Amino acid sequence: MPLLASLSAGERDALFATLSVLTLRARGALNYAQSIGDRAAFVWSGGVRVDALTPSGAPFTLGAVRAGNPFGVGYQLLGTKPTELMRITALEPSVVVTMPGEMIYRHIKTNSVFCDEILRHCAFQAAWALSRVYELAALGVRERLQVELLRMAHASEDEPWTINPAPKHSMLAAQIGAAREAVSRHLKDLEKEGIVVVVDGELRIAQPERLQRLARTLNGNHILSFPPDRANDV
Repeated sequence: MPLLASLSAGERDALFATLSVLTLRARGALNYAQSIGDRAAFVWSGGVRVDALTPSGAPFTLGAVRAGNPFGVGYQLLGTKPTELMRITALEPSVVVTMPGEMIYRHIKTNSVFCDEILRHCAFQAAWALSRVYELAALGVRERLQVELLRMAHASEDEPWTINPAPKHSMLAAQIGAAREAVSRHLKDLEKEGIVVVVDGELRIAQPERLQRLARTLNGNHILSFPPDRANDV
């Protein structure tokens, strides 16, 4: 976990002695307040998304967290707790570890490198939240969907841009704040245009340059092309 890399062996041993472990099956969900409460959390393996329920009971995805990355640090720094309307849902079989919030404070006060990493993490989270607000307020469903697909895709120099497994339409709808039917319609249009294709259970972005151009066009200083866990493992 990059955020903990600055800790000494002794500090890590003391920290690990306080950890609690949560194991989630794929698509398994937990109530955030009840399962984690006033503790900070890290995704040890797999990945989860953090959802908030709307007044109607529909989930709205606040963000995804991949292996090696923390969540809930801001609650600890502010001395607050998540509400009963928040859920943690596993994107795949996952292990989440939690620690007492005071451990964050302890290392901030005694380890300047750890403090710098916490500041960087919080700054990126603030920028990420601003980006999401801008998208929801200013962009249409198709534009939000295309930017989200670009964020979700994994690629290397020799392999195509892919999302594996192909995301469920309901999950994409929750992530971009749209109706499932609208997401399905726009995905079908993107397939017809040859921008994306579903092959062997994975979604491939056949023309990533088109989505990248879109992100740059919409960007200004608002849209972050990649979430925190794709930016040097913040």
